[in-house]
Amino acid sequence: METLRVPISTKEPQTLKLYLNDVADKIHENYLKNGNTLIYCYDGSLNSVVLAIGYLIKYTDLWLSEAILHMKYTRKAFETTASGNELGTFRKPLFRFAEKHGKNDLLDQQ
Repeated sequence: METLRVPISTKEPQTLKLYLNDVADKIHENYLKNGNTLIYCYDGSLNSVVLAIGYLIKYTDLWLSEAILHMKYTRKAFETTASGNELGTFRKPLFRFAEKHGKNDLLDQQ
């Protein structure tokens, strides 16, 4: 079992951009090896959801709004809105990440 510690915090959302690519790459690497990935957030906050959304944006054909909805249905505790406001302080960095990958369909709501 391999561990990748990702020190992101809702209090410092700019740290998210430092890790989104690396975490998405690691999840995909595990996927290609037929492995699983557990994304765990110690305090049960939004961190794990945001990292999973980053993977979906980078490695699937899902757009940002679709990735958010996918997480809503797979993680029941994650409440969503049409505008992406549920992403809290991670909203802007995640929107930028999606835009970088050509998948931000919520552009007009930034």
